[in-house]
Amino acid sequence: MAALDRYDGIFFRVLRKWMRAQSSDSVPTDLLIVSARFGLIDANKQIPNYDVRMTRERASELAPQIQAALRIRLRRNVYRNIFVNLGREYLATVAGLNGLQRATWAVGGIGQRARQMKQWLETLPEA
Repeated sequence: MAALDRYDGIFFRVLRKWMRAQSSDSVPTDLLIVSARFGLIDANKQIPNYDVRMTRERASELAPQIQAALRIRLRRNVYRNIFVNLGREYLATVAGLNGLQRATWAVGGIGQRARQMKQWLETLPEA
């Protein structure tokens, strides 16, 4: 199953709802997910069901791989808009990474971050 469909938290529900409202049903190629098991993955990557939680230790293990992958993406592409929505443990995977200074960062509790993400998505042109 695609990662975007596999994960079922509020942020993924907001994303899927927004995508259904678009004129195209394709997943944006640069929609990236930080996975506790797989590291940085594309939303359309096929992944199995798993049960791994992000911990401080796991975030420290994944951070070099995630940051290297993000550096490559940031060098290859010129992004006009970047939105980062990571929970406390997940934030450690990108801490100190250059290239995300101009990104919009979700802050606050889960509900606040979901609203911020929805508002940000609504500013994007239709896919």
